[in-house]
Amino acid sequence: MASELVSVVIPLYNKELHIAATLESIIAQDYDNIEIIVVDDASNDSSHEISERILSRSNRKFRVITHNVNKGKSVARNTGLEASYGKYVWFCDADDLARRNLVSSLVTVAQKYDSDISFGGYTKHFENGGADEQELITIDDPQPLSNEQALYMRMVNKVI
Repeated sequence: MASELVSVVIPLYNKELHIAATLESIIAQDYDNIEIIVVDDASNDSSHEISERILSRSNRKFRVITHNVNKGKSVARNTGLEASYGKYVWFCDADDLARRNLVSSLVTVAQKYDSDISFGGYTKHFENGGADEQELITIDDPQPLSNEQALYMRMVNKVI
């Protein structure tokens, strides 16, 4: 089976201190079939230029879309979603970092269970140097949930 296209949508607003590391972590994914869509939501720092420079040096498919007026993260995500071609979409914040196998792991789980959505654990890193790991509980034979049930369970951190 050919690998399905994954669209990585990144809303961007004034994140010049973080966007380079975020993009590098996406470029370094072990999953080959990725398109990266950065939606610059009218940043007034150098976030846009940094994104263009890093992505143009990569071998990844990418687009940087620009809003002329700041419209907020939700609208930026929707702009990226409308521009995406992937079977799967990952919304990544402009200050997130991804382990090298994140995309391949999420796609593997989605395909294994023929699911519309998959989740993974995460670690919050704080400015004081501390970290809070949020691993989701997994079971060997998950019961199917509707899209609405899965989203609700994830929102209340009860996904298994």
